[in-house]
Amino acid sequence: MGRRWWVILVGICLCTVLGIAEPVAAQTASLETLLDSKFGGGTADTYGADLGVGWSRVGIDFNETNYNDIQIINNRAQDIIKLQQKGIIPYVIIDVSKRSQWLTASQYAQAVANVAESFDMDGNNDASGLIYPVDTYELLNEYYSQGSMNYPGLTQSTFVDMFSQGAQKARAASPECRIAYNPFNESDARALLQQIGTDQIDIVSYHTYSPLDYPQDVAATEYFTNFGSMLTCLGLDNKPVWVTEFDCNKHKGMTFIPPNFQPAGDQEDNARWLVQSAVWGLGSDFFQKIFYTEIVPPSSMGNPLLNWISMLDSSGNKRQNYYAYQKLIDMIDNFSSASALSLGDNIYGYSFTKSDGRVVDVLWSKEGTGSKSNVQISGLGSGQVNVTESVPDSGGNFQTTQKTIDNGVLSFATLSEEPVYVELSADQAQPAQLPGAPTIPANLRVLDSSAAAITIAWDASSSSTGIEEYIIEMKAGSGEFVEMGTTDSAACQFTCSDLSLDTGYTFRVRAKEASGSGVVSDWSQELTVSTPSAQVWTEPFAVVNNVAINKSWKIKFSAPVNEGTVKDNIYVATDKSGTPKMTSIVPLLSPDNACQVEIAYPPGGWSKAMAYYIFIDEQLASTSGKKLSEGIRFEFDTAP
Repeated sequence: MGRRWWVILVGICLCTVLGIAEPVAAQTASLETLLDSKFGGGTADTYGADLGVGWSRVGIDFNETNYNDIQIINNRAQDIIKLQQKGIIPYVIIDVSKRSQWLTASQYAQAVANVAESFDMDGNNDASGLIYPVDTYELLNEYYSQGSMNYPGLTQSTFVDMFSQGAQKARAASPECRIAYNPFNESDARALLQQIGTDQIDIVSYHTYSPLDYPQDVAATEYFTNFGSMLTCLGLDNKPVWVTEFDCNKHKGMTFIPPNFQPAGDQEDNARWLVQSAVWGLGSDFFQKIFYTEIVPPSSMGNPLLNWISMLDSSGNKRQNYYAYQKLIDMIDNFSSASALSLGDNIYGYSFTKSDGRVVDVLWSKEGTGSKSNVQISGLGSGQVNVTESVPDSGGNFQTTQKTIDNGVLSFATLSEEPVYVELSADQAQPAQLPGAPTIPANLRVLDSSAAAITIAWDASSSSTGIEEYIIEMKAGSGEFVEMGTTDSAACQFTCSDLSLDTGYTFRVRAKEASGSGVVSDWSQELTVSTPSAQVWTEPFAVVNNVAINKSWKIKFSAPVNEGTVKDNIYVATDKSGTPKMTSIVPLLSPDNACQVEIAYPPGGWSKAMAYYIFIDEQLASTSGKKLSEGIRFEFDTAP
């Protein structure tokens, strides 16, 4: 069964679906192309080929009475063969249930071994009829030791033993197989990884139901940025992430009091959020694959939440998110590389390069920020391009217009929150340059920013004659660009100082070749960065009263903290302004937890009947360089 993150709700991702006729014939793509596909579905057996997905979830469930029953595997093999015939790769989930008691770890491991041996096509005890081997297995989907309705009474220690022994047996039976794990709960994940280590995990399976930039709860563990932080703390941040369950039911404004579900958006919103989230995740490499949860409506139509997220309605009619997913797959699947475009504040842009050199750029204004004016993609060739909206009308019709590249620049008078696809030929995406002309500086980005200074960086240009220098220009607000300085060829960063508060600054960079001819590249894409207003402290916690004078504090963060930023950016003061700082108090990173900072009481203890303030400055950074979005102030009062 498909299960929900942190919610007592059972989905129907792996259950029987309505018997709706297969709409198209099998795909004919190569196995290599299918394996590289970035898209999948919860149950893609009926409509997967029409959508163009390369992957489908397939569940096999064992209990204490059938764990060694090969016929169960053979029966499931028939479903896998049907998927393979349609050009879809099975992502197999090996789960457990119970009739009267849970399997032992050794029994579960035996079941896993039987599955891996049956599906590896090594000539030994293979299931009959497979077209190619199955090599990807997720073990014990969404295990949660505290209050999970899916595994009631299955202890954490038994789960750890099941997973450990199951993974070992799978690799022994099929050495080339990949083991996926869904870290549904941080405590359970830590217990598992403490025993087996991170090396035994090949793929992180991730379930999220929150759209990018429009989540119901920005603090939820399942939300994109928070999940990334949890992976870092678990030591799994170097593993590929596959979103094996995704939909947009947990959006801002929705209400869900089971069984009643009231969405705050319509099917057009649903489609737009799907495209935004998928393009962002794949374009930024936050995740490598994404499976939409519900394609076909569940066989039981009593769940309004599942009915709303399904790509087909109860009559079998395709919804806008069906067509949007199909178009998204057609546009960018099997891309060979992806990179971010620098288009300005609150504008997303990603460039996907296909194997034949064609490029599809996808861009949109950040959800909730409104449309943007005069958005430009620069450094292009010439000619006309097709620009296609990513969300169709209710009949599945997409609007495509032609735009002309003018002097290497494609301009959009208005860019809305609905993503658009820009299709570029290889020559348009990478235009020919004059002999010796440098390539355009790419990936212009912010390295650091403060109230008075901004540091930008870019990827190095190249030229047959070498690079002499980079030229940096900046404009304030809607003013004109002014040259700020140059850097030599080895320095791909620049700092602009003496800036004003609460001002937007736009930067661009170009390269100059080194032969003395004076040939320069086109300007890079522009980057706009805003300086902050005067320091504002948020106070997310209530005042703590009557604190003991020997009280120490522990501050836990969602990501590992850069130790070098702790001393200057976490401090204590007795005045609400933060000055003067108490120099006798030195915050320290916890020796056994990189996500936690400790503040010990001063020599002799805190003074009695005194108000103190703990300040966490916005310049505090994680080990990945990410800073706080705003400063935090926390008050506590000592006992008389």
